[in-house]
Amino acid sequence: MAEGSGQITGVLEDDVQAISLALIGKPPEDMERAAANVIVMARAGADERRCLAQEGVIHSLAIMCSREFGAKTQAKGALALGALCSNFSSNTDEAKMYVYAAAQEEALHRGAVTLITPILTAWQPEAQAAAANALADLSFRNSQIRKAMLNMEACRPLVNLLHSENVDVHKAALAALRAYSVEAKLAKEVEDRGALSQVCKLVTSDKNEVVARALQLLWALASADTTKTKIAKEREGAVLKQAILCMKSTDASVKAAAIALLRKLSTIPEHQREVRWMPRRERSPHVFTPVLP
Repeated sequence: MAEGSGQITGVLEDDVQAISLALIGKPPEDMERAAANVIVMARAGADERRCLAQEGVIHSLAIMCSREFGAKTQAKGALALGALCSNFSSNTDEAKMYVYAAAQEEALHRGAVTLITPILTAWQPEAQAAAANALADLSFRNSQIRKAMLNMEACRPLVNLLHSENVDVHKAALAALRAYSVEAKLAKEVEDRGALSQVCKLVTSDKNEVVARALQLLWALASADTTKTKIAKEREGAVLKQAILCMKSTDASVKAAAIALLRKLSTIPEHQREVRWMPRRERSPHVFTPVLP
């Protein structure tokens, strides 16, 4: 079904009701399968998300995230909640991102942030990644969710996850911190937690999605001139050089993120000169115009 169009059919209503019933008082395995079906339906379109939310699925998914269940069940519940609320964690194309504010508000009312944040410290990388992805989706374009994350000190475990050896955890933590850092004071908190150095290291990852998300997070953190200078000077200028090289990437998300970051850094004249001093083969005309994206 196309995004935001079409009628709710009887078949769809039956499917949603079956999913809702499978999320209530059933064995964990049944609940996990139902949560997986929520993810599939939530990504199909706005009508599907609306129908699931109206059926009370958000409350059941929030319960799945509680300590009453094991890490695997919690992870499935968290991912399904996130899928209902937005697709920020799974999409690097701004034009294709969606947010379902009503679902976010319902999830907040049901204590989703309070229930999901402790999962960030689970032993299982799959659970950690699921929790971080869920917080990214929940907090996307929602200041109240970000406030709840601040109250839960979610930033601290998210920054810790940047040091994980698991690529999926890296991607999820970067996405969550990017969604969280849209406010200057929260970006400052992320920086104060010591994230900057590790994010700069992740820019050199061999995984394109990690690189793109690391560059996007650096863009969000670079709201203050002092932070821009830190990024440009990080590792004796190696991060700035790497960002310039990323503009040659064949990956559209990496290239776009690199251009956005360099434009932001180039608002300081000193950084413009540093870019011009790079060897010609590493230059790009994109960074010479100091225009914010």
